[in-house]
Amino acid sequence: MNARSRRLSSPLRRCAIAAAIPFALVSVGCDTPPDSPTPRPTEEPALPVSVAEPSAEPGPAEGDASPANADRTDGLVEFGDAAYVGRDRCQSCHEGNHATYLHTGMGRSFYEMTPDRIIEDWTDDNEFVDPRTGVRYRMVERDGNFFQQQFVLDAAGKPLAFDEKRLTYAVGSANHSRGYIVREDDGGLFQAPVCWDPTNSFWMFCPGFETKNDNFTRETSYTCQFCHNGRVEPVPGTRNRYEEPMTLGIGCERCHGPGEKHIAFRENPENFWAEAGHPDDPVVNPRRLSSEARMQVCFQCHLGDTAATVRVFRHGRSLADFRPGMEIGEVLVPFRYSEPSQWDFSLVAQADRMLLSRCWTESGGKLECLTCHNPH
Repeated sequence: MNARSRRLSSPLRRCAIAAAIPFALVSVGCDTPPDSPTPRPTEEPALPVSVAEPSAEPGPAEGDASPANADRTDGLVEFGDAAYVGRDRCQSCHEGNHATYLHTGMGRSFYEMTPDRIIEDWTDDNEFVDPRTGVRYRMVERDGNFFQQQFVLDAAGKPLAFDEKRLTYAVGSANHSRGYIVREDDGGLFQAPVCWDPTNSFWMFCPGFETKNDNFTRETSYTCQFCHNGRVEPVPGTRNRYEEPMTLGIGCERCHGPGEKHIAFRENPENFWAEAGHPDDPVVNPRRLSSEARMQVCFQCHLGDTAATVRVFRHGRSLADFRPGMEIGEVLVPFRYSEPSQWDFSLVAQADRMLLSRCWTESGGKLECLTCHNPH
């Protein structure tokens, strides 16, 4: 990539665009082949948003318990070293929201393949053929397990070079598509090539496989996990293995922040009568953030396009460092190509499109994701 590129800019000073956070299993397998043309970086701002520089002020020392929360009136929280606890810990106090959230797209983002959650055709219309190569795929159920078979036919029409993988997890809400994850014996996670289209009820290549078929070798990277799952911890020295037990499904803490200290605050008898939103309670309620800060929470995964944008993480930073209330520019710097790469495929970019829309422009920036979407 040429050295000339510009950071996105605009009048909305506190909004930032995260470049190319791919939805689910998009990031792996999108590498540009060595002989493909290099996309030209943009010369002009591409979207009406900017990346705010991270504050130079030091954060709380490790172990500090939210020292600044008592003075905050903007909904922001200093989490300190609070740990993530998983969405099931939230159920006892937030039973209503927990119950409805499990039926949302995010609540159904990643789960085990079990017979009670099957929506596909595994018996009749259960084959797909790659029109370019003739490689065939057959999806079958056997003894309560689900498999994807890959093979070619010889001159006599018999299967040749046969391979079969058990589909361990489903990924995606099935509002638009449902993909599958293969878990190998060593714990490595890989995306299966063929997905189910619930709208039209047929099997198809998962995004990107139609131009670059990785067969069963497309690794499920941390970026995939981050935007389609709850908090996971990579096994050191690996790219697609995660510590067990692995969280299944995006949880409350993605938008509210790590819950350890919030639970400790609420379980303390001295805080029994503390009102919701108490300044000493270290949890983010996005309703109390500014509209610009609320959109930053969605920018983690819903802003950026794999065919047109690229993100550069700040030194020593990763997606895991983002906390609700932060600006996405504190974690990464986004750039936009002047023209998309022919080798990449376009997904996500919901926030990009909103920020470019007439509705957002004429609202004076008042329109936001939650204007139309209830995350619970």
